[in-house]
Amino acid sequence: MPQYRQCLYDTLALSASANITHQIFNVQENADASHTSDITNMKGAGSLPDRDSMSVDRVGVSLIVATADDDVRLFWQQSFIRIRVAQLQVLQVPTILCARGDAYSGLNNQAVAADMNAFGIMGTGYQLDVPIEFPGGTQLTVELVQTKALTAGCITLVTLDGIYSTP
Repeated sequence: MPQYRQCLYDTLALSASANITHQIFNVQENADASHTSDITNMKGAGSLPDRDSMSVDRVGVSLIVATADDDVRLFWQQSFIRIRVAQLQVLQVPTILCARGDAYSGLNNQAVAADMNAFGIMGTGYQLDVPIEFPGGTQLTVELVQTKALTAGCITLVTLDGIYSTP
């Protein structure tokens, strides 16, 4: 079975409400007008095709659009990622540990106390010592749990990196 390095990604708009659990990787690429290739490259609706599998060794999160400086801090400090394969929870980790190549350039000089809010969190994602195995045809549940309300318009990208196997 051929294997290659793959980055599965899914994009979501964060909520202006608190205590929201966002389901991601649950709609197949091009399944509808809002899940085009620039939004997701998920291979199936909440699972991989039956004959495929993936061994995920890194989980990444990038905050693509933050409409207010305080959204950056609230997002990184007050959210987490949860992953289940079938019904087994295999990972729950604070989003800040999954930061992937996220940075804002420039400086907000409104007040010294707020200056650091203009900068994002740098990182390469959350490296897994033991990969998460996603067999094809098995339900995959990836959730981003947002505990604080953010300004409307904030967008994030979540990635699952690893070795993809397909016949």
